[in-house]
Amino acid sequence: MDTSRPTSRLIVIAAMATALASGCSRPASREDKVQLAFDIMDRQVADDIDILRNASAVKLRDVDSSRYYVCGTAVLNRPGSGPLALHGASEDYIVTVNATARAGTVLFNGAKDAEGQAKFAQSWAQNCPH
Repeated sequence: MDTSRPTSRLIVIAAMATALASGCSRPASREDKVQLAFDIMDRQVADDIDILRNASAVKLRDVDSSRYYVCGTAVLNRPGSGPLALHGASEDYIVTVNATARAGTVLFNGAKDAEGQAKFAQSWAQNCPH
């Protein structure tokens, strides 16, 4: 009688349960939530841009059990002298985080026109605590 099959099934089920639990867990602490937002920002910003952030100065707003916003100001630096260069550019940002998927989007206030500035200001007013 082959007894290895029940054991292998048990191992597969345990591995699946562990993967589901780790993938669906929501960051528990403020620090974990902010770090996840910073990780999302790091993935979405070009590799040659250095981002300076102050984790203790961010604003955090929970929406529901799987979504929250992290808002703050970052200093961006990109070497060079062309139109894409950034030398100490201070930009407000909003990171919308889907904690369940451990993903999200980043919106910087980089618009130079009045319409873009107004859109960002509206989003800031809606999503960032005062």
